[in-house]
Amino acid sequence: MTKAELSLHLDYAALKSGGIIMQKDDDFFSIRLNFPGGKVAADKLSRIQEVANEYGRSEIRLTARQGIEIPWIEFRKIDAARRALSEAGLSLGACGPRFRAVTACPGSQVCKLGLVNSQGFSARIDKGFKGRLLPHKFKISVSGCPNSCSKPSENEIGFMGIVEPELDSQACNGCGLCVDTCKESAISLQDGRPRRSSERCLLCGNCIQSCPTEAWKARRTGYVVFAGGRMGRHPVLGERIADFVDEDRGIKIIDLCLDLYNREGRRRERFGDLIHRIGLEKLKAEVLSGSSEDRT
Repeated sequence: MTKAELSLHLDYAALKSGGIIMQKDDDFFSIRLNFPGGKVAADKLSRIQEVANEYGRSEIRLTARQGIEIPWIEFRKIDAARRALSEAGLSLGACGPRFRAVTACPGSQVCKLGLVNSQGFSARIDKGFKGRLLPHKFKISVSGCPNSCSKPSENEIGFMGIVEPELDSQACNGCGLCVDTCKESAISLQDGRPRRSSERCLLCGNCIQSCPTEAWKARRTGYVVFAGGRMGRHPVLGERIADFVDEDRGIKIIDLCLDLYNREGRRRERFGDLIHRIGLEKLKAEVLSGSSEDRT
């Protein structure tokens, strides 16, 4: 069936929004699967393989947002392939002007540097907002620490785990290991005891993890929130709008940002362009109003 013939029978936008993407060759489509944070149960992989073998060309593709696509599926086979995936508990990813897949690093459950459960938070975000219709694509990423492996500042909204260290002077033996460990030179020894510079500190928690006497402790832990980032033709890094946000507050910030975006965003206007047009202070006033978290 040619593209002209198909256009009489289907809505391309509807297909795309449901994770079905037309390829360069008009007779074939790719099916995009959704895996929040890039996490997929191992037993699902065999079913993906079976679908790729039966309905495609025995190929899969890993996407930039930690998903999987099955290419080379003929239009007449889409429904059967989609049904087979659904029966295996596999959901399709959103495309077009919608809330896209949430990416995340392994987080505190796996990575020794992780400060927060980025995998759990990404799954929660996906459950609450997946596929929501918006003026343009909208992406979110969650990073477990300031190493920012999942690139939170390059998304419409990004979350980055941080921790504020606090020293128990009685437990400190003055060994200076935290001074050597700190990559930002934010800690120095004064009168045999470490002192932390809040201006230099990235809140990564390396001093806490390296302390042999557990003198450095976590005073508080949470997320930094970035807003307005994107890659593409004209890349822009997101603005840091809040610090030490917990998951509940983060969900509320996302919800308020999406409300603002739907209310004031123009068709095909990226969220960062909306922020530039209305001003960062207006965004903060709308989404951070009444928040008890620290602001920048």
